Amino acid sequence: MLYSLLQIATISCSENAKFRFKNHVSNLCKKASQKLHALARVSKYMERSKLELTLTSFVMPHFNYCPLVWIFYDRKPYKKINKIHERALRIIHKVITSNFEGLLIKSNSVSFRQRDLQLLLIEIYKIISNFNPSCMAEVVVTNFVPYNLCAITNLV
Repeated sequence: MLYSLLQIATISCSENAKFRFKNHVSNLCKKASQKLHALARVSKYMERSKLELTLTSFVMPHFNYCPLVWIFYDRKPYKKINKIHERALRIIHKVITSNFEGLLIKSNSVSFRQRDLQLLLIEIYKIISNFNPSCMAEVVVTNFVPYNLCAITNLV
């Protein structure tokens, strides 16, 4: 717990008062990689459906917590995350030579960056359609324009 508080203090006091998630993402990738390594050792004894379930239950949740907070940070963390995702898909499909895009198609999945962008668009839609709580409406500022191109309101 104390280490987590020190990590948060370090993140908030970083240069130029910007959030730096490099250490945070590195820790997430390290934990996920360790679990993925353990899964790889026992994968030859498991069925594909059980491997997928184990992966989605124990490895991928490390990257599912609050992705909208760090979606705008940098693309470098996504490279690390996608490498782990690719490794996980290779373990599930027991394929060595296929590229990442082929593995995504084979598993009917998308990369984490694309998934996070989808989540962002869903949240923006909810805000525009007033499906979110009223406090979320303050996150996005709407700009009313006298002409109508595609919609009544435009986001600023």
